[in-house]
Amino acid sequence: MSAYQHYEMSGDVEFVRAIYPKVKSMMEFLKQQTDENGFITGRPGDWIFIDWSESLDKAGAVCAEQILLSRCYHTMWKLEKLLESRASVYQEKYLSIKEKTDRFFWNERKGAYVDSFASGWENVSRHANIFAVLFGQADESRKRRICENVIFNEEIPQITTPFFRFF
Repeated sequence: MSAYQHYEMSGDVEFVRAIYPKVKSMMEFLKQQTDENGFITGRPGDWIFIDWSESLDKAGAVCAEQILLSRCYHTMWKLEKLLESRASVYQEKYLSIKEKTDRFFWNERKGAYVDSFASGWENVSRHANIFAVLFGQADESRKRRICENVIFNEEIPQITTPFFRFF
């Protein structure tokens, strides 16, 4: 995501071209970490880090990670278009993971994305929902519901770290 942001700020296509092989190799590594749904899931001994929050449900696939993965696929799609590549694998992956994230993590009753579906707790935190608003996961209707049910809801634990307060 940073590589494309650098390009947007600088217009430096040559920088993107130079680092693209490394960016692509990182995406290949991520692909190896996905499950049958295409979600990144933690393995024994992994540290699932979204924030220093104690309020996140980190069982199984974690919504905030899937939204970041979706954003990475979207960014790779844009990088490929920038570099005039004809491959569409990242577009397909982006559309697939975006749809599956909505299907598995959106909770209509709560009007928000839940952290995890594996635990059955239906825990809602600010983290995944902030990413959903910022990174285009949520449509306009869901953005309004997220603001009402999460962002402006004092019952949802507040973000307390400088790291995530940035978002």
